[in-house]
Amino acid sequence: MAGNSFRGPLDLIVPVIFFFGAVFVLLVSTLSLETALDVRRIYTLEQESITDALTGTYNRRYLDRRLDEEVLRASRYGFSLAVLLLDIDHFKKINDEYGHPFGDGILAGLSHIVMNSVRKTDVVARYGGDEILVIATHTPLADAAELGERLRQRVEAAEMGQASESGAGVPIQVTISIGVAGYSDELSSGQSLIQAADQALYQAKQTGRNQTATAEGIPEPQMPAS
Repeated sequence: MAGNSFRGPLDLIVPVIFFFGAVFVLLVSTLSLETALDVRRIYTLEQESITDALTGTYNRRYLDRRLDEEVLRASRYGFSLAVLLLDIDHFKKINDEYGHPFGDGILAGLSHIVMNSVRKTDVVARYGGDEILVIATHTPLADAAELGERLRQRVEAAEMGQASESGAGVPIQVTISIGVAGYSDELSSGQSLIQAADQALYQAKQTGRNQTATAEGIPEPQMPAS
């Protein structure tokens, strides 16, 4: 039939346009997918570079950078800022009695409690060993001390782990000691804040453990007599 006869190259224009359009859409979709995967890989690598693998908290490198940034904001705009340094009481005894893998589980459990107990604007990082440090942004010293007490009570009330053999499945009670320090004219750097919080933590350990101590009113360490 004459109506179905091939009329020359003009009849191929529309199919060719659709064909190359489909190829173009396929190429764009493929490139978009590859870009999305690349962005995801980059994000994953960035997260891994600033995250502690055991606890899921931020690592020391990120902590140091972020604390410097928050101290700068506190100095420039007059914001309140506090740090809390947490330490598991008798952690060496736990490792010695139940093994290091069990101790790692305790530390991971502690980190989970802390991360779920603070605000999204706060920073939780593994400072070293079994020590966890919290940067409490826009938080006065008194409020940070109250936060420390809430954390201490939640850890004490939690079933942090169970002994598999020697403890016959009995939950292990874990307590923590906490040192708290707040930004001030005397404590105006990240290093000085951590040192003050560490000194307060030492005081909490020396006066019975399982308590929160603030850097406020702590006497300066006495130099040994020569």
